[in-house]
Amino acid sequence: MAFRLVQSGGAVTDPAVVNLYASGTIWNGCVVSMAMGAAGIPGYVYAAATITPTAIFGIAQGYVEGASDTMVKVIPFTQGQVWEADCTSNTTTAHVQKRHALTDSLTVANTGYDLTSLTGIFLAYNLTGATGDKKILGTFLKQPYADRPA
Repeated sequence: MAFRLVQSGGAVTDPAVVNLYASGTIWNGCVVSMAMGAAGIPGYVYAAATITPTAIFGIAQGYVEGASDTMVKVIPFTQGQVWEADCTSNTTTAHVQKRHALTDSLTVANTGYDLTSLTGIFLAYNLTGATGDKKILGTFLKQPYADRPA
């Protein structure tokens, strides 16, 4: 499953979905980052390898692979969204109300937490299912691109 939108916030029942150019292999449900293009060169999304609040953009809604002329649907991160996430390890209540890094673009690294660094981008609200289901509810801590350091 990777990541699944549980609540999009507000009165809107369907999340915004945008069709964006993609590069490389992107899996359904993975976190994507936006590569900003230089003047006259379009940007594209890619499966997030460097996962920080200023790099992440949203969750892919399809599988694509190829050059930056391929398109993929993406749900951009917005305030108020609640996501169900796959975790690396079994979940416990010790993981709740902590900031977690991601293991990769598909799973939350719930074996530890990070309160100060930019890698702690998934704030866990609660567990979902049994501990062996390895699923947790939470939100992504996203910073706008305008706040990126130069």
